[in-house]
Amino acid sequence: MPDIRLTGTLSSPYVNHTYHLYLDLTINSQSIQNNTSNITLRQWAYSSSDTYQAYSSSTTGNSCWIKINGSNVFYDTRSMDFRNQQVVELGTYTADISHNSDGTLVIAVSSGFDINGPSSLYDGAVASYNWSLTTIPRASLITSFPEFTIGSGVTVTAPRYSASFTNTFQINIGGTVIETTGDLAQDSCTFSAAQLDEIYATIPSAVSTTATAYVTTKLNGSQIGSTQSASATANVGSDIIPTLSSVTAAETVASVANLALGSNIFAQTLSRIQFTINGAAGVKSSSVSSYKVVFNSVTYTNTSSVVGTTGAITSTGSFVATATVTDSRGRTSTSKTVTCTLLTYNAPEISAFSAFRSDSGGNASPLGTYGKYTAAATISSLNSKNQITYSIKSKLRSSGTWTTTHISTSLAVGTTSLSVSPVYGTYTATISYDLLLTVSDKFNSVTAGYVLSTGEVAMSWSKTGIGVGKVWEQGALDIGGDAYYKGTILESSFVSGAATLIGRTLSPLVTLSSASAWGDLPNGYCGFVTHTSVGAPPVSNYGYFIKIASRDMAKGWGGIWIDYSGTGNAFFGRTTDGNVAASWTRIYTSDAAVSHAHDNTSISLSDYVSGTTPKVAGIISGTGTPPTASTVPTGTVYLKYV
Repeated sequence: MPDIRLTGTLSSPYVNHTYHLYLDLTINSQSIQNNTSNITLRQWAYSSSDTYQAYSSSTTGNSCWIKINGSNVFYDTRSMDFRNQQVVELGTYTADISHNSDGTLVIAVSSGFDINGPSSLYDGAVASYNWSLTTIPRASLITSFPEFTIGSGVTVTAPRYSASFTNTFQINIGGTVIETTGDLAQDSCTFSAAQLDEIYATIPSAVSTTATAYVTTKLNGSQIGSTQSASATANVGSDIIPTLSSVTAAETVASVANLALGSNIFAQTLSRIQFTINGAAGVKSSSVSSYKVVFNSVTYTNTSSVVGTTGAITSTGSFVATATVTDSRGRTSTSKTVTCTLLTYNAPEISAFSAFRSDSGGNASPLGTYGKYTAAATISSLNSKNQITYSIKSKLRSSGTWTTTHISTSLAVGTTSLSVSPVYGTYTATISYDLLLTVSDKFNSVTAGYVLSTGEVAMSWSKTGIGVGKVWEQGALDIGGDAYYKGTILESSFVSGAATLIGRTLSPLVTLSSASAWGDLPNGYCGFVTHTSVGAPPVSNYGYFIKIASRDMAKGWGGIWIDYSGTGNAFFGRTTDGNVAASWTRIYTSDAAVSHAHDNTSISLSDYVSGTTPKVAGIISGTGTPPTASTVPTGTVYLKYV
């Protein structure tokens, strides 16, 4: 029996009773390998009546045909004889027909015939019919290939159409084959993390890529259909990050390193700490691209393991340095830390330096030719690794060279304080001497000076002057000690040639035309002054000036200037050398109502006291508590370094 039998139509007055036309459709076989079907199309007819029996013996006038998709696949001319109810064969077509790539096939079939001659039969036809052939099993289709994390593996699913089929599975990244299986009689394949590990090498600078799965279906080793493919995103797991083993801190200042303060111990302001990240490495084909250390709120970065070196660090205590590395994928490692301890360091400080005339045993003697010294100083301990070195020198006040070194020595390492009371000599009773104490530690030095005056006597005479309370050294009158007087003291001009009244409310204008002219003014001088640009305050050319302090060496001084012009500007000037121009600092007051000409801003006392202790004028030694916002009354003029 055919798979399908189609019935045709004929033109005859008696067709409904006697003549019958058919087209049989038969699938003989199918080739899975070739994706083809072997089919037969047979057209035939007969008469079921003994009365109506058409015939024509012509072999050229009669024709029959079979069509597929509108085109003849069979055509013939032949004699036709419907007598005796015999079956008339009207054409047979057998052939292999290729299916679509998915194994499906639909064809349109039709047929017909013509008979000529004296007959009651003509124009037979089978109308076009769409024949859907049985689908041939084809290549497996990929039904699942999800987004995956490389380190977790992935399953590719491609169900087979026949148990006799096999699937070959492959994972590919940008043309690079990562893993391929053999011919597997299974519908899915799971690729393990180990099998996918090679993917990392294809993306050293990315955290994801596109993976392609390929499935090839075979029968008996021969491929069926085309290879199927599907794409999915392959991700680098969030746990795939670079690593480092440690971070180290090292001293770069040789003089500090030589102290061997201890592991990760450094010195305030002295140390320069270099941070190095050790054992940093990328992972799964990435590389380390940057190194970072955060220390004391400062971030140091570099492209090499030696990350950076600090500047001077003013803080003290323990601080944690936190190190991380970032790889070419932009992933950051877990951190490693190192704790650095910064020991307190201050430059050496001289707390006392003085001397008085004595005998060789150190007993006070007004005309003694020896000096009994008092010297005290401290340094920072630095874990008992610092060391005090000190020296005491002297020279004639008239000399520019320190001619005598009485002592220059170092105390035991770890000693942090100096307190000595030596006796040195000899010092001629009629001459004053400059004394100099120098105290050093491993890093810095400070000095302090003192003047050892001449011997003390009630009066002394020279050819050109008189000494009162001391041996005469200079001038018409050389006084040592306090002087009390009643009446007016007149001093001839030392600068401009005009007379100056000391201690009176009236004084003439004094012109200062050089840096040394300021230094030549006597300590305690107050008056109305004009100046040239040398060593002068930065605003008005006229003002009221008082010299409030003089240094014991080099004519250094400190003083206050108030502008004559009424601008409200006031300055504190100071210099350590009377021959060098002074530097000037503006003075602010605690009166919040005062409007300052320089910026037209009201200044409150607490604004200027907070954060930095105010300084008082003069050269200060010894101990004591500086003034604060609570102890300075409103309206007080004070000085502050900012």
